Order: sequence, then C-alpha cells, then structure tokens
Amino acid sequence: MNKELNLDELESVAGGMLGGSLTNYVTKQGDTLWSIAQWCGIDVKELFRMNRGVIEEWFKKMNPGKPVPADDQLINYLYVGMTLKVPSDGR
Repeated sequence: MNKELNLDELESVAGGMLGGSLTNYVTKQGDTLWSIAQWCGIDVKELFRMNRGVIEEWFKKMNPGKPVPADDQLINYLYVGMTLKVPSDGR
C-alpha cells in the first residue's frame, strides 16, 4: 500500500515550516505570543505549537508544584527571557 502525502499534509507533519528556516527570539517586557506571531506573519497557534515545550518548561519553572494547564490556557503564559523559535524568512 503506497500512501502519498500532499504538500499541506507534509507541512503539517513538519510543523508548518517546510522549507523555512528558524531563528531564536528572546521575549521582552510587553511581548505576547499574538504580537510575536503577527510580527512573524504566522498563526499564533502555529507559533505556540512550535514552542509548546519551551513554554511548558518555563511554566513549571515559574510555578513550581502547579499542574501545567491545558494548551488553551498555556498559550497565554509568556515570560520575559524565554527563547522562542520563530521563522527567520524576511525578518
């Protein structure tokens, strides 16, 4: 059985960054995931998916002993000094 992936499916598997390169962005006072996504020209949920692990690690570090919230809440936690992966194309 031969199953082929179309470009959209392949980008989904690749995290939406097929053919693109990433760079680091260090968060600063006043940043939101939404504002960074707007600056990068990508969907905020895509930016969250790319950086979910980092956001979760920082949540645990800043809120010891508290359970990690579900993604729809975790997306709101951004801390100054976090290093996020963002698309570097044209930035």
